Amino acid sequence: MQLNRLPTLVVRGIAGGMAAGIVFALVETALSVAIGDSASRPFQAIGHIVLDRQSSSPGYPLSTVVATGIGIHFLLSVLYAVIFVLLLGVTRQVGNLTSVVIAEGVLYAMALWVINFLVIAPALFSALAELSDFSLSFTVAHAFYGLALGGYVLAATKPQAQVSVR
Repeated sequence: MQLNRLPTLVVRGIAGGMAAGIVFALVETALSVAIGDSASRPFQAIGHIVLDRQSSSPGYPLSTVVATGIGIHFLLSVLYAVIFVLLLGVTRQVGNLTSVVIAEGVLYAMALWVINFLVIAPALFSALAELSDFSLSFTVAHAFYGLALGGYVLAATKPQAQVSVR
């Protein structure tokens, strides 16, 4: 990876993370409502990462929990997208992207799900593991995050007329 490309890659990762984070949030919210839960439930679960178990008690301000969850969600979405784009840069794929990057985005997002929710959450955030009774919807939302991230990176890297689909 050429160091002079680093700022461009980071900016692309930030923008891709925001775009993919919005897709993730929309999918997760829709799935939460579809199973009869609250639209704010995914953000409540994520908010519990930094807030303790008290944050699930009836007297705790819901707005604080949801705002915290939204902040953490977008922080992680951007962080993971920057890492994804930098990995593409290190493997010299950035200048030669094809639609394969979309599949790579989905695989990357599924790996994030495994690492975050099957390894890190149970070990460090037991409250999150207890409150996350919608792991299937998190799995689906992660797949959509990767799809959006890979698609954004592909579209942002090449002019539309040059995008190669294989």
